[in-house]
Amino acid sequence: MNFKKVIAVLLTLVMVIGLAACGGNSTPANNASNDSPAKTDPIKIGVYLPQTGSGAEIGAQIEKTINIALDQANAAGGVNGREIQIIVYDTATTSEGAQKAAQRLVDQDEVQVILGDYQSGNNKAVAEYVEPNKVLHVGLGTATT
Repeated sequence: MNFKKVIAVLLTLVMVIGLAACGGNSTPANNASNDSPAKTDPIKIGVYLPQTGSGAEIGAQIEKTINIALDQANAAGGVNGREIQIIVYDTATTSEGAQKAAQRLVDQDEVQVILGDYQSGNNKAVAEYVEPNKVLHVGLGTATT
């Protein structure tokens, strides 16, 4: 992966971590429910990347870059003292795989932030699912169309 792409992925992760820190529980503090995550629970960020198929090599490089930034952020104390955790699923380099991964991240893992892969078609397919579910979705390098 060239230097510009590495920097772009790192900056995107920093932005997403910052947005995750700004988000959170919409329940007022004096009316907190037992459903709300504890302030010590990790912040979960979902990631879908090609780990198999024709895009597996690029997906592995992106995942390695994300893990470097994640390790640095957690070593610095995470976000407001909370550890950042990523959950990664394989797209098999297909739009269908990306949709299945995103659905699992939203429905099963209950992430509030998803980092998409570098394929515009996959990000578009996922956007159709995550937008109505009010999940922040950031594509990691997409086309304008």
